Amino acid sequence: MHDGIILICGYQVEYIMTLRALPVLLLLVLFSGCGRPVPRTTGPFEIFFSRKDDLPGKLVSLINSSQREIIMAAYEANLPSVLGALRNAEKRGVKVELLIDDLTVGDTAGLPSQVYTDRSSSSLMHAKFGVFDQKICWLGSCNLTFGSAYESDNDLLLIRSPEIAGCLRETFFCLTSGKTPLSSRIEGNRPLSIYFTPECRPALLRELRKTESEIFFSLYVLTDPEVIKLLRQKAVAGIKIGGVLERSWPGNRPAFAALHSAGIAVRWDNNYNLNHYKVFILDGRKVITGSYNPSRTAPENQEILAVIASPELAGIYQRRLSGRFGFF
Repeated sequence: MHDGIILICGYQVEYIMTLRALPVLLLLVLFSGCGRPVPRTTGPFEIFFSRKDDLPGKLVSLINSSQREIIMAAYEANLPSVLGALRNAEKRGVKVELLIDDLTVGDTAGLPSQVYTDRSSSSLMHAKFGVFDQKICWLGSCNLTFGSAYESDNDLLLIRSPEIAGCLRETFFCLTSGKTPLSSRIEGNRPLSIYFTPECRPALLRELRKTESEIFFSLYVLTDPEVIKLLRQKAVAGIKIGGVLERSWPGNRPAFAALHSAGIAVRWDNNYNLNHYKVFILDGRKVITGSYNPSRTAPENQEILAVIASPELAGIYQRRLSGRFGFF
């Protein structure tokens, strides 16, 4: 077995030389277009999608340009290029701190020197976000792993805002010290609210209840009975609803059947690997994303959920996530 990085059409693509990795490399050669993707940017937001964009390369670029401080949180982190860039940042004097779930630590040899793990064996440190020099941050569904970056479907939302970066930075230090993070609302041209456990579920239910015309979702897990009930009620009330669920998760089958019986246009994903999104698009003008799966167990985990009022951002997500399925 051999780890490394290969350059394909301008992308630094990490690989683990196994049979599993070979089809991924071939697909990247065939479909990458031999050019870097056009950035999808609106206001302070720039959105990247796995299997389409070079997510590790973007993170490495941000790490390499950081001068003072880098903090990152993810359920799991083992991407050689990202971890290598973090160690190099340490060598040039940048303060680097990483938070991961205790079940995923494994070999610490490749990790930066300051690594935190969650303090609970009964729940997961499932939040995924990072902050660079207290002015640029990211969040989304993507773990810092080969599968998340190159095989499964994930989003990484980059936000250029010192205010939001400060909010996430404070959250990181709450999580690493065992305190409960405080949720934040950022007003302005693009109102944004960031929620943390235990406020993610109430916030999601509240936003779904306020929906007036249209709901689209793309989810890894949907087992929360209240969310399923609410979607059915909205469909009966005449709200147009469509969505995609991960086929391989057995717990999604009851939700699929319940939604389908209510006339909701629900479909199984078409990715051989995972549809790992945790995304809702509401009324074509609001995006909900982050690490929070609407599941029975998610409220027990450390999670992050962002609610962003931006028709432009909602349009970008909808074209990527629903367009290929023919929704709306």
